[in-house]
Amino acid sequence: MRWAAITWIGTSLMAPGALAQAQPAQDAAIRDDLRCLAVLAVLAQSPEQTLPGMLGGAYYLGRLESRMTEEELAKRVVAEARTMTQADAQTTMNRCAADLQASGQRLQDLGDKVQEPPAATTP
Repeated sequence: MRWAAITWIGTSLMAPGALAQAQPAQDAAIRDDLRCLAVLAVLAQSPEQTLPGMLGGAYYLGRLESRMTEEELAKRVVAEARTMTQADAQTTMNRCAADLQASGQRLQDLGDKVQEPPAATTP
C-alpha cells in the first residue's frame, strides 16, 4: 500500500513536467501540418498539380480539423503561410511529400494485409 502511495505521488509530481515537454513537440507538429496545408492549398490551385495538391491537402486538413475549429484552422494556416519564404515553401513541400509517400506506403501495406487469406484454424 505504501508503494502505491509513493508511486502515485511520484507520478503526480512528474506529470506536469512531462506535459510541459510534450506541449512544444505537439505545437511543432501542428505548425508543420499547418505549413504543409498552406503549401498544398497553393499547389492545388495549379492546373497541373490540382489532384496531388487536393489529395495531400485533404490528408493534412483531416489531421488539423481534429485539433481545432474550422475558424481557428483558417486563421492559423493563413498566418503561417504569411511567414514563409519561397525557400521555406520548397523545404516544406519536400518534407510534406516525404510524409505523404510514407503514409501512402503504410496504406498500401495495410491493403496487402487486408487481402491476405485468413490463417487456418485447427480444430
